[in-house]
Parts: sequence; C-alpha cells; structure tokens
Amino acid sequence: MGSSFKIIPLLLGAALFAGSCCKEGTDGKATLVVYLEHHGKNIPNQSSYPDTVYIAFNATDAPGIKFSTYDTFVVGTGTDDHVTINDLKCGDYFLFGVGLDNGGPYRVTGGLHVKIKHKERKKTKDVHMAVTE
Repeated sequence: MGSSFKIIPLLLGAALFAGSCCKEGTDGKATLVVYLEHHGKNIPNQSSYPDTVYIAFNATDAPGIKFSTYDTFVVGTGTDDHVTINDLKCGDYFLFGVGLDNGGPYRVTGGLHVKIKHKERKKTKDVHMAVTE
C-alpha cells in the first residue's frame, strides 16, 4: 500500500507536465498560413480592404460575433493571397476570417477550429478557410 502512495505524485506530476506543454497563445514557433476561399476561389488581399483573421486562444468554437471577444488578429499584407499568423504555440484556436471578393464585390466571412499538435509546434501549416457572403 505504501508504494501506491509514491506512484500518485508521479502520475499527478506527469499529468501536469503533459497538460502544460500546449498553452495556446503567442511566443511560440508555429505558423499558420490562412487562405480565405469563396466558392473554391482564393480571395487575395485588397489594398482598400485587406483580409483579416481574428484568433481566439483555447477555443474550438467561435467565442461570439463581436471582434472584441477574440484574443488578437492579423491583417494580410499587400496583395498576398493569404494571411500569415506567426509565433503560435501548440493548442486549440478558433479563426474567423474577413475579406473582400472582387467578383461582386462581396464582403465574405467564415470561421473554423484549428489544432496545432505538439509535434507541429515548430512547423508551418496551411489552412484553407471557406468564406461566404
């Protein structure tokens, strides 16, 4: 019975260590390259209306409809066909993208959950986000 009491702290320590290595947020080494796609067509940034991706940390669902409920955001640059999100840690993120499809023109939005696994914590990951009017 005494040996089982020695194992319990080890198990608790291992559980705390495993849970602490993926704390969502910035100051990491993962990169997400987010492509907004409307009807299967990539939406490039517009100088007058750049694509923007809002990011919620530790989230699998949208935190709400107000942009203020997100933790941070990244604005696309130039006429790139993507938004690059640098310096993320591993974990769960909900991304909400906003862009302008010149085909209308249409203001388009969409969102999705992205998980950066521990083994992906130093990698670049492409994310294709479907957006709609």
